[in-house]
Amino acid sequence: MTNTTTYRPAPQQFVRPRYHWKSKEKRVTIAAGFRVANGVLIGADTRIEEGNVKYEQNKVFDCYDAGPNCAVLLAGAGNFESISYCADLLRTHGFLGSTDHLHTLKERVLKFLETKRYRRLIERHAPDGDFSAIVALRSGDGETDLLGLSGECLYPIPEYRCIGAGSETALFVSKWLYRRDYPIHTFVPMAIQVFRAAKGHNTGCDDSTRIVRLYNAGSGSEPKRTVWGDTDYLWGVHDLLGSVIHGCFDLRVANEEFRASLRGLDEKVVAIREANERASQFASGVKEFLESTKRDLQSPPASQE
Repeated sequence: MTNTTTYRPAPQQFVRPRYHWKSKEKRVTIAAGFRVANGVLIGADTRIEEGNVKYEQNKVFDCYDAGPNCAVLLAGAGNFESISYCADLLRTHGFLGSTDHLHTLKERVLKFLETKRYRRLIERHAPDGDFSAIVALRSGDGETDLLGLSGECLYPIPEYRCIGAGSETALFVSKWLYRRDYPIHTFVPMAIQVFRAAKGHNTGCDDSTRIVRLYNAGSGSEPKRTVWGDTDYLWGVHDLLGSVIHGCFDLRVANEEFRASLRGLDEKVVAIREANERASQFASGVKEFLESTKRDLQSPPASQE
């Protein structure tokens, strides 16, 4: 009689997997940049959350102080202190002296990414993914560019990019509203709606939107910094459009009610266009002041008579 022994492997100890949970700060910023016909736009929300404390803070950083015509602006997604520290490093160690050439500005940004200080900064964010930001440039001769920063890589943004909390919502609305051939003054109200949609559908990014406009040479306008407010999503057209679509498919809606919805949508669209036409008749300084719900730290523009 032969004994047969069945050998089974010893049971493996169950090990609970560990996950790198993303910090809350990673999810509470919406930043975006857009390339348009006569320049670039870069913006972000102003909400900061620290525990139970919420307050407003600028998230679009000026990193280059070399005259009114040059600009290097940074808006990032992630921990606010790290983004602010990166902007300070870029401002302190990235640029020395002014330059009239755009390629020189980009070379200086690339050299900054190779510094030990920047590498130490992004190494601390390895569990949460690459350090992500948007960089907008304007050289002294009036050329503009829009670049994406991810970890140690810098790459051009051909049209637009959205990062941080609400980026998927912002991308969805951008695909609908964005056109490369829009001038800045035409696209700014639509860019505000991109941020409005992201803030309205994602927790954490909120409060006012700060958009910085960098104009190409010959546009007749210098870089301006403005805090923009947003009240009704798509100026109320979105809500009225829902009623019209509902009436198209729900045959229980009476014809008179459906026609009333159409009239309401038509009146709203005409009113928006007329308001825009009236606003275009103001002098540029006065127009900017009326569009802003919050003033910059600079003094308000003088009225022009």
